[in-house]
Amino acid sequence: MKKHNPTEALVSRLIGDTHQADDKPIIATPRPAYLAGVRDIATDSDTHVEVDFNEAGEVRSIVGAGLFADTFSGDAVDYATKFINSPAVKKTFGLRYATLVAGDTQEYEAFTRVEFKQVANVRGFASAIPVRGGFVHVFIDKQGDIIQVNSTVRHGRKPASIGKVITQEKAIELAIAKLGIPSATAVKCTFVLSSHENKMDPIYEVTLAADEPKRLMMFLVKAKDGEVVYAENKLHFSQRRQAGVGDPTLLAGIAANTFLRIPTYDPKQPITQQVSKAVIEGTELKNPKLLANDRYTMLVKENGKWQTVKANAKGTFEFDPLSKDKVEVSKFSAVVAFLWLNTQDATLESWGAVKVPRAIPVYIDDESVTDNAYFDPNAWEIHDGVGSGIENGGLVKHISWDPGVNLHENTHKRNAAEAPGKDLPGEQGMAAGEATSDVYGDLLFDLWMRFKGGAILGHTLTLQDIIDSTGVIGQYCMAPSGIRNQDNKAQYPRDIEHEEHTDGLIIGGAYFDLMRAMATLPGTTVEDVLRNNGKIYLNGTRLLPAHKVLFTDYLRAFLTVDKTMFGGVYKDMIVKAFGDHGIKLGTVVPAKRKTGGKKTGGKKPNRRKVA
Repeated sequence: MKKHNPTEALVSRLIGDTHQADDKPIIATPRPAYLAGVRDIATDSDTHVEVDFNEAGEVRSIVGAGLFADTFSGDAVDYATKFINSPAVKKTFGLRYATLVAGDTQEYEAFTRVEFKQVANVRGFASAIPVRGGFVHVFIDKQGDIIQVNSTVRHGRKPASIGKVITQEKAIELAIAKLGIPSATAVKCTFVLSSHENKMDPIYEVTLAADEPKRLMMFLVKAKDGEVVYAENKLHFSQRRQAGVGDPTLLAGIAANTFLRIPTYDPKQPITQQVSKAVIEGTELKNPKLLANDRYTMLVKENGKWQTVKANAKGTFEFDPLSKDKVEVSKFSAVVAFLWLNTQDATLESWGAVKVPRAIPVYIDDESVTDNAYFDPNAWEIHDGVGSGIENGGLVKHISWDPGVNLHENTHKRNAAEAPGKDLPGEQGMAAGEATSDVYGDLLFDLWMRFKGGAILGHTLTLQDIIDSTGVIGQYCMAPSGIRNQDNKAQYPRDIEHEEHTDGLIIGGAYFDLMRAMATLPGTTVEDVLRNNGKIYLNGTRLLPAHKVLFTDYLRAFLTVDKTMFGGVYKDMIVKAFGDHGIKLGTVVPAKRKTGGKKTGGKKPNRRKVA
């Protein structure tokens, strides 16, 4: 039985979207003016250009080996600004009446991402008003080539003036009434313009948080009349697809297999000592008596209050998982979770991930959460709940003992840290977020730990092991069949159900098929496969649009990463893996503009090298 959030009924179509139901493929007819702009870019830069259009026939992404013929000066923001102000680019993205201001610029291993935010100047307002979802992102590789541009610029007639609107306080009041939890508080309330039916509507974007019950919801409230037109859940749960009765007799074997993957494991020593030793040796604690470092602070409820886990009387973190004292068991669970979370972060950072500049609180055995866990992107917290028992159709009581639970939630944190939109917005974006957390959180790091602990386990992970690996998520917490399985034949749009975990099986199946296919490349190694999967995920997430992420956006992003970082060696595998799940690009390759034999500023030798 699928669990539903009671606020799901509030979700309606997003005002501000040129919205098409996400269960129908985008079949775009490119608008002639935009296509003409792309042809100009292809001609002026003298490069092969591919372009993806949205459902309104507007350019969503443009990709090429070097989209701008001007010489790169070394200043990425200046170069990107000149590019978007060029006549061909303004025509391509419909920027003639759009106002863009510089946003964040991030430099990564393979490229620099330059952001421009859309705003609108309206009479009566001293400062420009943000346009919801309006962004342009320009990606420049290490050679100074512009390799991809994404646009979610919103089009529509802006108001000459706004007139009378409700107050922020009233908008918050109306959102709380819609949520139905009087104790909820506003963590954000922003006045924006939202494109809808070819005009810009004034809107309040209100984010509410509540603790009892736990909620984090975003609402759009019309500033003119107070109508609440959209609601979206912002908490990321590990929520199971459906309940099922597992086999409790299998838990001991699965648990042993899980803990055997601790890199320092010694079969002659008690498992509690092994976990404690791994924590002490493998992480740098701020205080040797507290289970906290610069990445995580582990908390359990003791004497009715959440407290950071303290070392025991012997000064170690050796706690008894079989104790009748539930606080003792929770502390053991915290140590296990701490070990896995730090291993995941340290590995991803070695692959180029951004180091999150804060310690994330992790709440273990949170009794307010049943059969679930979640990441809160507002408070930046992870909460592991308590299982009701697989014999009852729920999850095993000690959810934190399943490494996949925290690896999944921690990947939601990673998406928030890496993606241009600070998350993966939109219906397909939310589904992709669940899928990345399953495949690049749980499954990838299950294989990684088996690889790193091969000598201890008595078996060195092989390429064939990767090819034969299972896509089961939650093998321990819901033994034996798990919560869901990313080894599947789910298809877009056939299997869309408008629930993010279920819909995530579609793109998750593509991710998992790709991971296994990469193990078949001649001459590759196990470490190559695992590391390169992690790099494709990380950099692909950085290449997404900031608004309403689609499955096809990940396909496009993975292809760009593959070409930029790996010379296109995985291209056919990527196309097949996504295509087998119905995810295909409606790409247009424009013919270059006829020039009558005249040169139009084609390639010059070394034209992009730093001047």
